[in-house]
Amino acid sequence: MKKPPHEFSGSNLLSEHVHQKTGILARSLMNRIQRPINSLAEPQPCKWKSMLVFCAIALGLLHLPAKADLVKEQEKIRQQYPNVTHISADQLEGMLNHSRGQIALFDVREKPEFRVSHIEGAIRIDPKMSGQEFLSRYGDSIHNRKVVFYCSVGYRSSNMAETLLNQSPTHSAADILNLRHGLFGWHNQKRELVNDNSSTELIHPYNLWWGRMIERRELRSYKP
Repeated sequence: MKKPPHEFSGSNLLSEHVHQKTGILARSLMNRIQRPINSLAEPQPCKWKSMLVFCAIALGLLHLPAKADLVKEQEKIRQQYPNVTHISADQLEGMLNHSRGQIALFDVREKPEFRVSHIEGAIRIDPKMSGQEFLSRYGDSIHNRKVVFYCSVGYRSSNMAETLLNQSPTHSAADILNLRHGLFGWHNQKRELVNDNSSTELIHPYNLWWGRMIERRELRSYKP
């Protein structure tokens, strides 16, 4: 006698039970896999908000008033190098115009910075140069002359001035000088700069952070 179609044999019941269990396990496994994938696609409002706040702060820093930044950095330099004498751009320009032969001017920056622009007549020296090496190379040329150092802002040149103060027995603090506010301040005051070929208005920003101190930012350049 045939069994009614709605009835199942014992083997059919076992097969159906295994099929249900397998389906449950498969769905559970897929959910576990899909959950981390979905979490990657879902927006993370807290992280995005933090990133936006950081970007806003960074942009704000890049648009701080240039002159105020240089003044602030100069105060730090003065405190860090208390024995170094600093002169203004006006003072240096006067010395260059009226007593050029009585000063030796040194640019304490890297070669790419110097190639973009520098003060006419400046001799570039490596910022890492030791006091002994400086005196070995330039000791005769700075004899009985005032020595003026400059860099982008003033840290590297002040360090070199202090190094020379500690090494040179013939120069006093009044003879070894640093340009206040550096070449950035000189450029902000629209004073003359040159490169290897001619006069120029371009200036190397050193990097994005320090370059924000340059007022005419369209003139920042990493190439001559």
